[in-house]
Amino acid sequence: MKPKTGIIYACDTSDRELGVHLIGQVAPYIDVVKVGLEAMTLEDENGVTLASSFRARAKRASLGCFWDIKMLDVKNTMAASAKNIAASGVDMFTLHANASDSALSAVALAAEESNVLALAVTVLTDLDDDMCRSRFGTTARKAVLQFARIAYGCGIRGFVCSAQEAALLRSDLPDSDKIILVTPAIRPSWSVGTDEQKRVTTPTDAARASADYIVVGRPISNPPLSMGHAQAARMIREELDAA
Repeated sequence: MKPKTGIIYACDTSDRELGVHLIGQVAPYIDVVKVGLEAMTLEDENGVTLASSFRARAKRASLGCFWDIKMLDVKNTMAASAKNIAASGVDMFTLHANASDSALSAVALAAEESNVLALAVTVLTDLDDDMCRSRFGTTARKAVLQFARIAYGCGIRGFVCSAQEAALLRSDLPDSDKIILVTPAIRPSWSVGTDEQKRVTTPTDAARASADYIVVGRPISNPPLSMGHAQAARMIREELDAA
């Protein structure tokens, strides 16, 4: 059974050997492996994608697998892609919440029929309020809520947002106990640095904001010099358990 707040490890690397090694190292402390565009767009000499290798390693470790593909296209393309993703054996995948209503509804139906979780990405966590105002005419919190309401109305029950908006969605959306909230941009207190992420929170903050899963990449893949990958994952797990 998944802990109250699970850990999704973002295996973002173009190095097959390193990625497979890292998944094995942190497997005891995580719940799901997230595979993104970097791995999906790299093939070996036999045409096998890096993403396929990471998925296979995750399954061998009895971990879930998350295709972070962030689909955004017309209805027919997204619906067919959702069915293909589900048939590949992954457990979750992402789409952008600003897709059309018909596309969102079609993906929600395909996901439900295939028993795979479709996660609507609301507002990417590298956007701050100023950038949200320039793009959406409002703050990040309001934009997240607007996109989530639209996707919910189309049948989507999983959402990606920063932990700063998680409690807001949990309190606003109907049947809040049936929605799944995934929160990226997680930085433990011992791994705070400057990067592109804007709406950053700690594992503790995310758990207290009712996140179902946190997404952690760099703090595990590139921990402080005094800390190994497994130790970093274990410390995050312990922080969540204590929250």
